[in-house]
Amino acid sequence: MHGFGNLYFKDIIVLADNDITNPFDAFGVQAALLARLAKQVDRASYDKIRYDLKKSFGEDFEDWTGKQWAILALNLDYLNYLGQ
Repeated sequence: MHGFGNLYFKDIIVLADNDITNPFDAFGVQAALLARLAKQVDRASYDKIRYDLKKSFGEDFEDWTGKQWAILALNLDYLNYLGQ
């Protein structure tokens, strides 16, 4: 599925999973932890990035699920691939 704006992907469909937790839950915990650390290190930059993403996508990344973070990571990796 194609995404919106400059993003290529907008969804990830899990066909099968037998893990203890739901897909992407652990990734969401990691992303939230990294966001919290970034906020503590440089609040001004954190707030600017948060505002810019909220303006671009209409969503606050502080409310994102692990799946949403994974889609962002997938898109960033794909954009990096295209740039090489």
